[in-house]
Amino acid sequence: MKQRIVTKFGFAQLEVRRLHGINILIVKEDYRYRKGTKLKDGKPLKKDHWLKKGMILIPRREEKDPKITKYQIYERGLYEAIRGRFHTLSQYGIREEKGELQLMSEFAEASREIIILLLDYSGLTQKEFINLNKKIAELAFRLEKVRKPTKKEARDYFKSSLNITDSLGRINPSATGAKTVAAERRLKMRKEEIYRIASRLGMLELALITEKNRIEKDVLRPIRSFLASLENHTVFKEKNVSESEIMGYATRLWMWISDLETVDVEPFLFPVKMLQNEFERVRELLRKRQFARSKKILKKSLEALRLKEIQSDLEKIILDMSLIIYGRSTRVAYLSNLEARLQYLIADLKTIDEREFEIRCCYKVKRKLIKVTRLIQKNKLKEAKEILKMASGLL
Repeated sequence: MKQRIVTKFGFAQLEVRRLHGINILIVKEDYRYRKGTKLKDGKPLKKDHWLKKGMILIPRREEKDPKITKYQIYERGLYEAIRGRFHTLSQYGIREEKGELQLMSEFAEASREIIILLLDYSGLTQKEFINLNKKIAELAFRLEKVRKPTKKEARDYFKSSLNITDSLGRINPSATGAKTVAAERRLKMRKEEIYRIASRLGMLELALITEKNRIEKDVLRPIRSFLASLENHTVFKEKNVSESEIMGYATRLWMWISDLETVDVEPFLFPVKMLQNEFERVRELLRKRQFARSKKILKKSLEALRLKEIQSDLEKIILDMSLIIYGRSTRVAYLSNLEARLQYLIADLKTIDEREFEIRCCYKVKRKLIKVTRLIQKNKLKEAKEILKMASGLL
């Protein structure tokens, strides 16, 4: 949608997305403030300034004129915005605990696994179909006592998909698949309901955390977990791979490409676009039965996802370090904990294979983390925190 806003550079009308329905904006198209544009103090802008796709804009009331809402620009995106809202995060005590949102993600992922297996039902044996029915029955059972309409509908679709037969009494996997797809959609609808409920609480911070969790846990983590077992997958392990197995893997990649399309914020835009392109290449290579090349590309994708996980862990350390700096946590215990976590990340970086990357960063990041551990030992926490932010930016 187009929206007229005010930033420190003046007025702008640009394409944006509202984050989970509240007044945090994600820039959808690049916008240029031209050189010479007059600023609030009357001075001209000395050079062009861009609001780039993926940046985050957060509203801030002007103290001198509360009627004016000026948007603060977070050029590096989500992690920078979360850091910028640190004081409020601490005030609300937001934590990433397991709750309904995580359960809906778990159920939706299980549904997707069932759908993938049913896509080529001609390859299913009677025993395999019975096992699939057991999985569906388990999902229905776990939703037995739900009260929300969307979850009730998901449960009912799961129940109605069990043991469907055609007019001749034969098993009907296509009908089962259609019902399971409907159930998965209801679970996703419930997740969106939770996002809207959280946003209506008026917590800008919670909306940012919610988007972070959605990208890291709902989109990237399932891909990373599956690619981690690449070596053991039938497509890359067996000599005589069936067409149905290839189609199943290609379909999974297509689903991931679709999921990645929902990620439109920094610092994820470059790796997400890279992953989409790589998965499209692998789909084409699988059709040509070029398994070795496919495997090599997917290994590169896995390493890229591992780096994003390391960046996420670094960002958590930065917030925890802020807790210590501003006196909200026990100093000695937390410092020891931070050092141990940093040593773990340094060891993890040593295992990253970045030979296929255009830009290599592990060595630089490791050097910065080693420097941070030394600064922590000298109690120079603010300097250490700034270096951690630079390290995160490299990833």
